[in-house]
Amino acid sequence: MSMSQITDNRPTSCFCLAAFVMAIAAIAGIAASIPVFGQEMAVTKINVTSLPSRSRELRLLRSFPTEKDETNDVFLSRAQDLSSDSRGRIYVSDVKTSQIFVFERDGRFVMKIGRPGQGPGEFNLVGRALSTARGLAVLDRSNARIQYFDERGQFVNSVKLTKSFSDMAIGRDGTIFALSVRYAAGEMISVIDADGRIKTTFGHPPKALSTRPGLGWLKAGPGDEIIFAYWFYPFIQVYSPNGELLRLFELQYRPIQARLAKNEARAKTVPGGARAIGEAIIEAIDVDDEGFYVLYRDKRIEILEFKHDGTYVKTYWTAQAPDYYPIRLLVLNEGGQKVFYLLQATPENRIDVFIEEQTKRVLGS
Repeated sequence: MSMSQITDNRPTSCFCLAAFVMAIAAIAGIAASIPVFGQEMAVTKINVTSLPSRSRELRLLRSFPTEKDETNDVFLSRAQDLSSDSRGRIYVSDVKTSQIFVFERDGRFVMKIGRPGQGPGEFNLVGRALSTARGLAVLDRSNARIQYFDERGQFVNSVKLTKSFSDMAIGRDGTIFALSVRYAAGEMISVIDADGRIKTTFGHPPKALSTRPGLGWLKAGPGDEIIFAYWFYPFIQVYSPNGELLRLFELQYRPIQARLAKNEARAKTVPGGARAIGEAIIEAIDVDDEGFYVLYRDKRIEILEFKHDGTYVKTYWTAQAPDYYPIRLLVLNEGGQKVFYLLQATPENRIDVFIEEQTKRVLGS
């Protein structure tokens, strides 16, 4: 399937990850159960309502790299992944430069890791970078391996992978959970040991998506639960580390339902047998000890906060220019305050940092 077979209003600079994957491949209530490829799982429908008491406006605190950084040859070209470590260091994966950019949480530049190529310390379609006990683990997608680097950014070793993966999460014990580019039923997520061997596989899309691509992102929860959010559909699955499907959430939010209906109305089979998908529903997710967060882009940028049991908590929002397009989300706690890092794809490729505005305004005002 080629990227020309997908209908999506993302800016061109956001297409690289989707092209790679596709080319190869308020209160919660309980609804009726639906079958999930042999597993029977009740869908928790999460009702999201933008009440004034649950709406928080965000204020831009800072952005980086700064203009001074750019004069020193520190600038993002096509950054597509964002993560942090326990110290709050920020890791940004840039597929155009084939590098990992490292920043302190206040935006100060630390270093670059890697370069284009196939040798040690080199990347071909660099993916997510995650801090582990072995060092910084980086998914080197087109080279089909995971490379490890020390605190100075020096190459340590690598693990060869036996198949192609588009994203990964890592448990507290170092176990790798990788999202397969191509998969059969029950093989969406692979559990990989320290030597790169696949120990087991698990994961099925909901039945409603059985003939559609499972594009999305993985995150590891505080108890090593594996959380998978779908890019084009309002579904979020939570698995145990051994692959048991624990929860299946479906977001019930008027703007999301309207977009989904629009996508479905426009959906069609195009030449070659591919399916036109439409606009993204879930742009990105993040997870912390309190719950999970969903990034949604409409007339405004919205971050929906939920508890781990699916209970809707609140909506954070910011009004930006129509061409403002964030593609990744990172939520950090700084001094008891939530700080939101958004990776902007257009009109600039940079990290924007937001905090809650002290003067409250109602969402939609």
